[in-house]
Amino acid sequence: GKMKRGLPVEEAAYILNVSTNYVYRLIREERLEITSNNPIRVSSRSVVKRLISLQPFLEYAVPSRLDYAVKQHEIQGW
Repeated sequence: GKMKRGLPVEEAAYILNVSTNYVYRLIREERLEITSNNPIRVSSRSVVKRLISLQPFLEYAVPSRLDYAVKQHEIQGW
């Protein structure tokens, strides 16, 4: 099957420091992208983009580390 990479909702919530309910809301409002629907997996890239939109300095200060750190939370299953 196709690999379902991406962040579990709980991990996205942890990284963004918000509730899982708020993550679902961000998905509904298309402010976060998903890579999979069942189970829901959140795109790491969209989480990084959201972090940077909230804290623009991060993009200047630590872009590659930020990407790497978020990707560590991805589930890499089938």
